[in-house]
Amino acid sequence: MPVILIIDDEDEIRWTLRKALESEGYHVFEAGTARDGLRILDESEITLVLLDQVLPDIDGLKLIPNIKGRNPNAMIFMITAFSSIEQSVQAIKSGAYDYISKPFNISDLKHKIKRGLEAQDLSRELETFREIQVQSLNREKIIGRSPKMLDALQKVERLAAYPDAPVLITGETGTGKEVIARAIHLKGPRADKPFIEINCAAIPGNLLESELFGFERGAFTDAKNRKVGLLECAHKGTVFLDEIGEMDLNLQAKILRFLDDRVVRRVGGVKPFPVDVHVLAATNRNLEQEVQQGRFRADLYFRLSVIPINLPPLRERGEDVTLLAEHFINHYAQKFHRPVPRLSRAAAEVMLRYRWPGNIRELRNVIERLIILEEVEEIFPYHLPENMHVQPNPPPHPKLEFGGELPSLEEVQNEMCTHLIREALRRTNGNISAASAMLKIDRSTLRYQMKKLGLLN
Repeated sequence: MPVILIIDDEDEIRWTLRKALESEGYHVFEAGTARDGLRILDESEITLVLLDQVLPDIDGLKLIPNIKGRNPNAMIFMITAFSSIEQSVQAIKSGAYDYISKPFNISDLKHKIKRGLEAQDLSRELETFREIQVQSLNREKIIGRSPKMLDALQKVERLAAYPDAPVLITGETGTGKEVIARAIHLKGPRADKPFIEINCAAIPGNLLESELFGFERGAFTDAKNRKVGLLECAHKGTVFLDEIGEMDLNLQAKILRFLDDRVVRRVGGVKPFPVDVHVLAATNRNLEQEVQQGRFRADLYFRLSVIPINLPPLRERGEDVTLLAEHFINHYAQKFHRPVPRLSRAAAEVMLRYRWPGNIRELRNVIERLIILEEVEEIFPYHLPENMHVQPNPPPHPKLEFGGELPSLEEVQNEMCTHLIREALRRTNGNISAASAMLKIDRSTLRYQMKKLGLLN
């Protein structure tokens, strides 16, 4: 529960304010002098200060820096007479959140305090959210040496100087579009402001407009209170419209209008609210084809794609696969307090041959599962999921009938041995000793065969 400190030399005003605020459930301290007020600030964690401008021992304006020095997060409301409005404006410049004019209306005062505390809570939530964003970005570092990824990363760096240019991030599911969007936000001048992600595919079309633009009380049946939209909440920050290709045409028109005039009109309202946000959008669809088929507005497509960033699928990123795998190995080993295993060359080759239909998300899940289920010093191919060993276009089996080209006996033996060893390792969860017992050979012979067949370095 918020704790409020009243600093005012008039006993009657302090009593009135205390009774009014305690009736709202606030815990209230009161002081008749600046000295007493500072003592309470030293002894208690104060959320909000109601500060009279005229005090017997010091001017209220001069007290603001002392309050902030003791409690930087304390919200200050200056209590002032009508004749001192200019000084109260100066108080706001000095660090006060707002001012209350005498004589004041108790209901208005309660409303101002409630609104101020809500703003303070929102500010704290946004700061916490930003810390989470930074941690998330550090966890999912943008790793890549492939030419296509280097091109995308260069664009991210350049965008720091252009915090207003619309950006369209394209790529298959799981390629890291959200990570790129967060990086653009955190590298630019809006980094200390909100980053609000809106998944256009996750919110039903009839609700998405209300979520984006907000609504006024009475706008529709269930609109019992006014709701501020996410675009307004992101003021001075960044809005990330993920999966924008799923947005219906009617709402696309309203987003286009917002991009042109940067004004929000709540559903059921007429008053415009100017909003300053950096708009990023992402999609796994081919929007050019969507435009041709009439499912996406051409004007919105061209408006969004001022700066296009295309993220390549993982299968086209070459050695980035092993770089990312080693990054995730280190991350999850640390997270789950496990030793960090080495990635064998044979396992890396399996990863490089695999097509990764789920892209980076699939790779991350494979490594996380492996670290949880296996506690090994080195990762070998048999530790990887069985589907990763299947070639997308396996060569045809050699014909054995008379007249065809026969495979060598060694080729057939190697193929059968590889199949049997993989199956034994699968059934024993990679335990070489158990697998050797199942195959009725000793452990050293199994290791020799695995190395010979490329299943072990």
